[in-house]
Amino acid sequence: MLTIQYPGRQDRRHEPPLTTVSALADRIHRVLAPYHDRPLFLFGHSMGGVLGFEVARRMEREGRPPSGLIVSGRRAPDIYAADNVHTRGDEALIAEMSTLSGTDPGVLADEEILRMVLPAMRADFKAIETYRYRPDGP
Repeated sequence: MLTIQYPGRQDRRHEPPLTTVSALADRIHRVLAPYHDRPLFLFGHSMGGVLGFEVARRMEREGRPPSGLIVSGRRAPDIYAADNVHTRGDEALIAEMSTLSGTDPGVLADEEILRMVLPAMRADFKAIETYRYRPDGP
């Protein structure tokens, strides 16, 4: 099992976060390239589901599709929500993170931690809110 750590988080917190699904999918695709010669299943939850889908498309175009793609907590890639959370202030971003129930309330109440995680979270919201599925690929 391999896990992906996006730039701007935990041990990669000093790297700038990426703000487009395309840039993230390209990066993940490159990281997974050494494993394309063996059975590879991709799993993604929420935004990770869209990233898994886009990585699978890249692999398929190369003639090396993954053995499978499992997506949870995400609508189909061609169905969009008209959100603009990434353009709002920090308080609105924090409120949205709270409603999604994926972030520990203690983290959302800790100003020091918020200073570290908000740039990456805003980048995630921008990436997923500006993503548009294209049938012909990226």
